[in-house]
Amino acid sequence: MLILSASPHTHLFAAARVSSSSFSSSNSSSISYLLGVRSTVWRCPCAVLCSSKARGMAEMVDSAVTVFASSSGSEKRAAEPGHSRTFLDVRTEEDLLSGIKKEAESGRLPSNVAQGMEELYQNYRNAVFQSGNPNADETFLSNMIVALDRIFKEVEDPFVFLPYHKAIREPFDYYMFGQNYIRPLIDFSGFETR
Repeated sequence: MLILSASPHTHLFAAARVSSSSFSSSNSSSISYLLGVRSTVWRCPCAVLCSSKARGMAEMVDSAVTVFASSSGSEKRAAEPGHSRTFLDVRTEEDLLSGIKKEAESGRLPSNVAQGMEELYQNYRNAVFQSGNPNADETFLSNMIVALDRIFKEVEDPFVFLPYHKAIREPFDYYMFGQNYIRPLIDFSGFETR
């Protein structure tokens, strides 16, 4: 589940476009219908987008995808006792994929989760690289490092998100995690503010 939100006071959206190779034209029209993007300008306090391929993964990881928010965020992650650093120590895409394989072979990562991680990796990689972002390789790798680290942490020590909760900012900032993860998938050039 991908969540887009904006302040009701300052932002007006002309259209919303998510760049992803996994969206078909029928999914795009469903998204337009879901968002109500029929008028020229639409105020959007919170819109929820769902991709059928990503839905199963999103439910499984339950809000566990983000990006390195800051060095202070890294310090907080490093302070988590007993949490594996398999994905945090990654420097290349090859290291990322071999980390998934290594954890699956060791039995610490269930095979269905490993398969989901690889699918998430491929889908997100395609979407970010199609966005035209000049820093796509760096953005993609940093987001995937944190996303896969959070997914693996959920396997090691599951966290239950209650139906109503405040933004979780410590010991890991899940709010920024979600904001930074979705940002490279949105084409802001078509947005209009007043």
